[in-house]
Amino acid sequence: MTGFADSRKNRPADTRSPSKETDASAPSALDVAIASLATRGKLRFVQVGANDGKLEDPIHHHVLAHGAEALLIEPQPWLIAALRDNYAAFRGKLMIENIAIGPDHGTLSLHTLKRAFWDDYTARDGRSPTILFSPDRDLLRRRIARRMKVDIDEAERRLDTIDVPMAPLSDVLARHGMTDIDVLQVDCEGWDVKVILSLGEVRPAVIHFESLSLSDADRQAFSDWSRQNGYGCIQGWKDTLAIRGLSHPA
Repeated sequence: MTGFADSRKNRPADTRSPSKETDASAPSALDVAIASLATRGKLRFVQVGANDGKLEDPIHHHVLAHGAEALLIEPQPWLIAALRDNYAAFRGKLMIENIAIGPDHGTLSLHTLKRAFWDDYTARDGRSPTILFSPDRDLLRRRIARRMKVDIDEAERRLDTIDVPMAPLSDVLARHGMTDIDVLQVDCEGWDVKVILSLGEVRPAVIHFESLSLSDADRQAFSDWSRQNGYGCIQGWKDTLAIRGLSHPA
């Protein structure tokens, strides 16, 4: 399927001073974009950072409703069984990869909260500790300190590290024959742009990713890439929606 064409002016990805949406009952821009694509037929979804398939997941219901194929990529090995279970109702072609996505082939060191502190984290923050999984150790250390109300040194003590096989997204897509995809969803705790830049020649119609924790360099890299490849962007307080075919301001 092809991307959108629209004459509206849309600014490129920019996370400066975003504001939170206030009407939780209203459909999001992502919901509208996917629903629009789905009027043309079943869709091909790719998700990087799929977690368990439901936790804070903006596309799970869309995959079940509109998916012909879904490639779900999650580097945390302890989540793969739950991920598969949470897509048991999916009637399309389901592919799951336990791998990290990055610029090269090799190994990626990913940091997480030690299991001994999982219950305490959930009690304090109300969320699953499996959302704390990132190659950015400093980002994770600051989040743990803030959410668990401990100092930075104690947050550092609570970190664990695992090494995960890594490959560019372009190679994983090629392995599964997913070179023409409709929706790419990315949530990789500050690593999102590196995932997108590893697409190679693949250009999804819609890309949705968490942009709240991006470095300035990654923000600029995505802004440049999106302009060069014909994407217009809608900026939320936490996420960016990029749609191919939307026009940028002159």
